[in-house]
Amino acid sequence: MTTTAQPTTAQPSDTATPQAFRDATAAVASPVAVVTSMDGDRPHITTVSAPSPPIP
Repeated sequence: MTTTAQPTTAQPSDTATPQAFRDATAAVASPVAVVTSMDGDRPHITTVSAPSPPIP
């Protein structure tokens, strides 16, 4: 009789669960800048954000 290994869905112990990741990132403030400019009488507006290391 031949047996076939079944794929596992268990995560390695060093991998965060999706909920743990959401909980951790929810506690981190992310600065957002609103950038505006004009091209003649046409406004152009966008938001910009980027993670940055903490300032010592």
